[in-house]
Amino acid sequence: MSLQLRPANLGEILDRTASLYRSRFLMFSGIGVIPAGAVLTFAAGGFLILARIGSAGPEAEFLMGLAMLALVLLAIPVCLALTALGGAAMSHAASQTFLGERITIRGSYKVAWKRGWRYIGLLTLEILFLAVVPLVAWILVIVVLAVLAAMRGRTGGGLGGASALALVSIMGVGLAVYFVWMLLRICLAFSACMVEQIGAWASLKRATSLSKGTRGRILVVYLLCAVLSWVVAMVITIPVMIVLSLIPSLNTPQHEQTMGVALLFVLYVSSFASQSFSKPVSGIALMLFYYDQRIRKEAFDIEWMMREAGMATAIDGALPLDTDVLPVSEAIATAPSGGPA
Repeated sequence: MSLQLRPANLGEILDRTASLYRSRFLMFSGIGVIPAGAVLTFAAGGFLILARIGSAGPEAEFLMGLAMLALVLLAIPVCLALTALGGAAMSHAASQTFLGERITIRGSYKVAWKRGWRYIGLLTLEILFLAVVPLVAWILVIVVLAVLAAMRGRTGGGLGGASALALVSIMGVGLAVYFVWMLLRICLAFSACMVEQIGAWASLKRATSLSKGTRGRILVVYLLCAVLSWVVAMVITIPVMIVLSLIPSLNTPQHEQTMGVALLFVLYVSSFASQSFSKPVSGIALMLFYYDQRIRKEAFDIEWMMREAGMATAIDGALPLDTDVLPVSEAIATAPSGGPA
């Protein structure tokens, strides 16, 4: 396949994303179904346990509580691992499709499985920066406010209720800004980790470097993906809710619990569908941004042309995994005299 590698604007990246997704829709959606399905399964199991707790006796409630704890302890590592492997498989599939290679769902997960611990570590670091750090900061603010409120109760001074509310609001806005800022910095980490086969921490630093100058465009893509996910969820939820409301036997006090269960199940299914169908969009777009930034900053298009001309046996990120990379400088030094420059 002859690639037209050149810097692309946002419209061209969105158009290429839609084109690649349509060309291999079943493969990309199949990769996204696996981690989303795991989350849906554990969520449904937790809901069923909670539903049984309300109608069980004291002894059964204790057993149900233990079952809920066991489910949570099992769900966290399983969902973390499947999400990491799914992200790596999506990145690999997007990269190979962009470069004109054929790939399957099994092949993508097989490549991700070979270095699964690396991708799990990368996802863990992303969660640490995106969720754990803001959570710890929020807890510290709440603790400080509680201490100040206690001091005010004893001395009659200190921080008032309006001031505390204003401080909490400012802190919430600040944490939201931090989340978006950090997400845009490290969003290319999985692409760099998969294509260049570097470690988790090196992938975060590499993503921070590559994302400079294009974070505004990536933010637009994230907003479009959020809208797409919401539309998919509404397309599934609204018709089903209308149908359920039109069934006379369900609109009675005796069936209120059944109706609630049905609606909650519909919400779970809509969330599963929106994640399965919208996740590939962001995965493909981020991979295209990764290659676009390499073209802009590192002349990846020239490296690719040199490989096509036979001046390099392999280019980093352009061939299947576990191949040796011949740097551009070495390729030029070893090229035959009189060869293409």
